[in-house]
This record gives sequence, C-alpha cells and structure tokens, in this order.
Amino acid sequence: MLTMDLAEAIGESVKTVGAEESASIMARALCWLAQVDGNDIEFTCDLGTVTIECAEITAKH
Repeated sequence: MLTMDLAEAIGESVKTVGAEESASIMARALCWLAQVDGNDIEFTCDLGTVTIECAEITAKH
C-alpha cells in the first residue's frame, strides 16, 4: 500500500534527519501542492488541523 510506504518514509526521515528538518520538507511539499492547485488547503484529523495558505509568488526574470 502506497500510503503506508509514505508513512514509513516519513518515519525514517524523522529518524535520519530529525523532526524539524522532516517537517520542513513536508511543509514545502504541501505548499507546493497548494500552489499547483491554486488554493489554500486544510487537513483535519483526530490529532489536529494543518492549514496551508498559498503565498503570492512572482516569476523571476
């Protein structure tokens, strides 16, 4: 099951690079997903809520 593989990879990342670095990587990935979708995203589960608010990004020339 792909979801379990991702959960195991996240757990391994926490062991390898630490919780803060792993959270930073996940946050950037979630922000990227919100940007691709063009909308803010909110996830809620029994442990809490995570809200991703899209930042305005301008193209560099």
